[in-house]
Amino acid sequence: MRTMLLSLLLLLPSLAAAASDGPAYSHWYDPARDPVADYAAAAADAEKQDKLVLMILGGDWCSWCHRLDKFISSRPELNERLHEQFVVMKVNFSEDNENEAFIGQLPEFLGYPHFFIASADQEIIGAQNTGLLEEGEGYSLQAIEAFLSQWEDYSQKVAK
Repeated sequence: MRTMLLSLLLLLPSLAAAASDGPAYSHWYDPARDPVADYAAAAADAEKQDKLVLMILGGDWCSWCHRLDKFISSRPELNERLHEQFVVMKVNFSEDNENEAFIGQLPEFLGYPHFFIASADQEIIGAQNTGLLEEGEGYSLQAIEAFLSQWEDYSQKVAK
């Protein structure tokens, strides 16, 4: 019995890793990650997949970042649509690591989470204040779908 319990405990981390979809740069706001390297990797992935890069700036301390993640992950169709259109990259901003050098190169913005949209050649082509996507104590499905539609139209024009 102990051997089986120990085996299960040792297996859990690998199961968790297998269950997480996508590259590590898209999972959470990790202060140990290098956003410059992540951006290069995300842009390369976007190039291969004919997608745009969606950078989401935020942190573990950010309640609205948690709400956004929960909102999207609890709606499989929305989550799928988001990842069909974008290579998603999360950039940490926290007391542990403000990523000043990287974030300082981005256009000015207010608040977290914040979206920046970039082409595969790493050109910032848009930004979205996520406060405009909020509704009450959460997010508006209609507003997020409108955001996705706006960039879907852009992607289709660029692809032609």
